[in-house]
Amino acid sequence: MTLAEQRGKTVILDFWATWCAPCEVQMPVLDALWKTRGGSELMVLGLSVDTDPADEVTAWVRERELDYPIAIAGQDLAMDYGVLGFPTLVIVDPAGGIHTRHTGVLSRPELEEILEQIEREFAPEG
Repeated sequence: MTLAEQRGKTVILDFWATWCAPCEVQMPVLDALWKTRGGSELMVLGLSVDTDPADEVTAWVRERELDYPIAIAGQDLAMDYGVLGFPTLVIVDPAGGIHTRHTGVLSRPELEEILEQIEREFAPEG
């Protein structure tokens, strides 16, 4: 998946690791958001920065019954997005620009507020 393929959607990139306790708090919030709002207007993508083998990361995700898409990302990608700690959420607007970068846990209401702000900014005029 590339961000270019997601143009026109709001994309939440979740940089996380299996050893990160706050990430375990954030992930169910993102999973619930994915289940209720994911699709044509919203993509949620978890990006694991673990150095563990991919099958171990996959098993960790399965144990937690998370459904939103998860990919393995290198430290270089995290650095490219300015990630300094975990979890970090990078929220990309429908035009492909970084709207929000947040390190730490965001609640569902906080995420909904950001998404609503983006929706207002990108609403068709009329």
